[in-house]
Amino acid sequence: MWVSVNEEMINKAYALVFLGHWANSIAPVVYHHGIQAVVAAAPEAFVQSATTSWISLFGLCWVLACLYHKVMTLWFRSMQIGFTAAQERDHAALKFELSGCFYLFLWLGDVLDMDRQLTVIHVSRMMFFFVLFKLATIPSVSGQVAQTQALEGSGSGLNYSKYVVEGSIVPAALGIFLLDRVWRAPLVVEPVIHGTWMTDKTSLFPSDFEMWMHGETFFCSVDLAFQSLHTAVNSVAAYGHLEADYSAPLCHILMEKTDWLFKLWSLFLRHILNIVLQCFTLTLLWENRTDVFYVSFMYFFRIFNCMEYLHEASVGGVSGQFFCWSRCVIKALVLPTESQFAEWNDRCSICQLEDEDHQLFCTFPCGHIFHRECIEQWLKVRMCCPLCMRGIRFRHGRIKMDKSSF
Repeated sequence: MWVSVNEEMINKAYALVFLGHWANSIAPVVYHHGIQAVVAAAPEAFVQSATTSWISLFGLCWVLACLYHKVMTLWFRSMQIGFTAAQERDHAALKFELSGCFYLFLWLGDVLDMDRQLTVIHVSRMMFFFVLFKLATIPSVSGQVAQTQALEGSGSGLNYSKYVVEGSIVPAALGIFLLDRVWRAPLVVEPVIHGTWMTDKTSLFPSDFEMWMHGETFFCSVDLAFQSLHTAVNSVAAYGHLEADYSAPLCHILMEKTDWLFKLWSLFLRHILNIVLQCFTLTLLWENRTDVFYVSFMYFFRIFNCMEYLHEASVGGVSGQFFCWSRCVIKALVLPTESQFAEWNDRCSICQLEDEDHQLFCTFPCGHIFHRECIEQWLKVRMCCPLCMRGIRFRHGRIKMDKSSF
């Protein structure tokens, strides 16, 4: 959708239509039975109001998207995560993406089909699934901020503890809660394949959508688990190495291996399993839907997307990222020898100032010497020697330099 002031006003008008239908459904109950009966009548009126028309249904999507967006904003604020101007614009536009995404789910679930006998359980399951679908965003953003603060050396123990608790543990616990509310399939292969568990129409959607939703629930749960683990390990290792001087080699190995496992899942395994799921769902689709052509097109589009992602990943391969920060290198650099000082005339190669206090200097494996303060500022911008341009990194407890320059 195009993001504009006019579109937001239209979406708010849709929301008013939905809220108007809901209020109109509750008003007779209040008039005849009093305010106490509202609690019992509100959920059923909620479902009836949402399924009155597509306009009312999209109004519900916009209301839920705005609420979810507000909760995410408050969540990031509690962790003291700030956004740049560009990130703020992207975050503001997230409401449009969320509402469109939720609307698509409801359309695939065929919720306006009167023969489906939609209940409160159907709508609540859909809302729980929607929250789970986007929940991995929180640990993902938290992990990126933790890594940035570790790079800059600006984080504190309180910040890193918030990233671990609020940015990884709480989303993971919430994901377990949501998974229990959404998942209906038995954990046995044979009933799942034959579809015998999809006969309960009081809480389940059409079999093709039910199979797709369970597959996406599985993928989203694994994504959330990896993102939460990645954020927790990243935050603990960053604090341990950069703040508390814990074992640097262990910290780097933990982060590199966690990153490698996450990439293996997200680049390969997820897409392979997704192709299998989409093909199996297509076999169920032709038995249940009248609008087979349009829905089939979406499933085929997903299959082609997965194949494209697999091709790109097969070309690039899977490699764990070097979580190497400038402060790692600075701490491991040694003092220059007397002969090196004599060769460089007690002069820093960056600021070109002479200094008799040799304790202020450090030397690279390539032989170039610098003030620690000068080279620290340089390494925050680029991880290489400023003279010979050979890359430098800290790995497995030692400093390593590339054999050739960039």
